[in-house]
Amino acid sequence: MPASNEVTIGAFQLVPDDPADAARWNESRKRRRMLEGLWETDVRERIKEYFSRIRELTLGKPNLGLNLFNSVVSQQSILYDQPFTVVAPEGTSDEQKAEFSTVLDDAHLAQLLQRNCRNVTGLREGLMKLVPTDNGLRYNVVPSDVVVVEHVPGDPSTLTKVSEGIVLSDGRTAWEVWDIKDPTKPTRKILTSDGTDISADVLKEPGVYLEISPKTGEPFLPYVLYHAEWSDKVWNAYDLSELPNASLDLAVLWTMFGDGVRNAAWPQRYAINLRLDGATVTKGPDARAGYIDTAPTSLVVFKVNDPNSPASAGQYAPGCDPKTLAESILIYMGVVLNNLGISPADLQAQPNAQSGYAIQLKRSAQRREATKVIPNFRDGDTELLDKTAMMENIYSGTSYPEEGWGVAYNLPALGQAEMMEALETRQKELELGLASKVDVFVSLNPDWAIRERSEVVAHLREIARENAEF
Repeated sequence: MPASNEVTIGAFQLVPDDPADAARWNESRKRRRMLEGLWETDVRERIKEYFSRIRELTLGKPNLGLNLFNSVVSQQSILYDQPFTVVAPEGTSDEQKAEFSTVLDDAHLAQLLQRNCRNVTGLREGLMKLVPTDNGLRYNVVPSDVVVVEHVPGDPSTLTKVSEGIVLSDGRTAWEVWDIKDPTKPTRKILTSDGTDISADVLKEPGVYLEISPKTGEPFLPYVLYHAEWSDKVWNAYDLSELPNASLDLAVLWTMFGDGVRNAAWPQRYAINLRLDGATVTKGPDARAGYIDTAPTSLVVFKVNDPNSPASAGQYAPGCDPKTLAESILIYMGVVLNNLGISPADLQAQPNAQSGYAIQLKRSAQRREATKVIPNFRDGDTELLDKTAMMENIYSGTSYPEEGWGVAYNLPALGQAEMMEALETRQKELELGLASKVDVFVSLNPDWAIRERSEVVAHLREIARENAEF
């Protein structure tokens, strides 16, 4: 097996053969750099597009203090912030349930799914990979910008081939290619960038495909593809591109703000036919703009250059009003959020205008966004759990059911103020006869929406019985 499977940005220079995949990788890697805090180069490139070289140098280091893309994506990716519940198939023994739970815990699946959720929300797709090791089953979070896939014609959700870019233990880059297009002849190969097959040098058992279900005899790919939103395409890498692009623009604007505060928030002074006695002119980084360093307590002594000509000193108004500039940037930020469907009502109330620099979504808005993607992530998670059972049956000799696994999510609770507001609204709906207690319960617990209504009724009856008893 490959001794290293690095997916860090810049770790390898593999380029997909299809130009569309290569362009998709570039877009997704830009987004991943923004999610991983490696976006300074992207901001510098955007600054170059805005300004001349001289102006670029005077701006100084880019302001990376506000990454709107990272902030919004992270706040929307809360589906796994609370422990989820694995639902075992009927007939699974308590001992099997406990052992299966230990497999997931030892592999830190819950934490890895949190990272995958953020990748999928930001990049619009992502994969989870099941990896057998000497220490048990492990999972890799595989971002979409390191893979190329093929699928069943007309069914982009059913993959038949996955080529993942990897870095081998000796530093070489290669493709790890899993292919089940012909179920009777599944293959796994390690290919160099020029297509040379080096499987015999890298894999423990070259030519042997082990990922075959013990119960059905069908081969499967040890990957699960997740979508932020279902579509008729495998990849939707350019969806919501307004947010990462606007975030880069905002970084440029905040860089201008910092430059204005440092260098243009006070009056520009000038002297005509005067010079500072004993002062030295210092050249700026662009070798053009000169300045003289003085302290506020300095006693400045001027000498006249030409006694026969008039001399004078004065000052211009400050070149930058930081408050006005900051408010303008925040207005632009609000327009961007509105364009994405995030209204001012979705944001936490701020005590003053200055605190608008930080964007904090209300918990209700976060829960609403998480509820939208539950069906997509549930499809991925159930497939991942089914394949986990298959992998354990293959490599550990267990006999877990290989289908029928499920998951129930536990969204973070509303804040107290938001909960009271929601309850008051639901109470009014009950009083007007516009909703039942079942409707209210489902609205407050959106993960129950997929269950049969009879299950919700039974649960409420159990609550009523316990309340009457205690």
